[in-house]
Amino acid sequence: MNFRRDRFVRRRSSSAVLDITPLIDVVFLLLIFFLLTATFVTNPSIPVNLPTASADLSKRVHRDLQVTVRSTGEIEFQGKVVEDPSELLLRFEKAVKENHSAKLLIRADSRAVVGKMVEVMNVAQKAGLHRFGLATRIKE
Repeated sequence: MNFRRDRFVRRRSSSAVLDITPLIDVVFLLLIFFLLTATFVTNPSIPVNLPTASADLSKRVHRDLQVTVRSTGEIEFQGKVVEDPSELLLRFEKAVKENHSAKLLIRADSRAVVGKMVEVMNVAQKAGLHRFGLATRIKE
């Protein structure tokens, strides 16, 4: 007599089942991580011929606020042309009230009058913006 149990037990086919739920979870976590840590490049509306510098210092400045000085002397703040320095002062003060640690990036055309850039810096300091930088291109 043969009393082995495996004689009467059905043998299952050995198919490998892969649970992909943890894999999907990891992929979604990576997707969220990369979306949150990605830096998005902002393209300003005014084409400006930036001066060159030996080092790219503009990447060190966090771009909270942007002022553009055209070669014609026009000043643009956050995409809107500003006619008067007092209007620029009001906009700076409003931005400082919203964000006390705001930083300013000044994008001035290389042919712009230096006096306009100094005027923008003075207005920024009056409004309470003490951290600002100048945008440049990397010297080729």
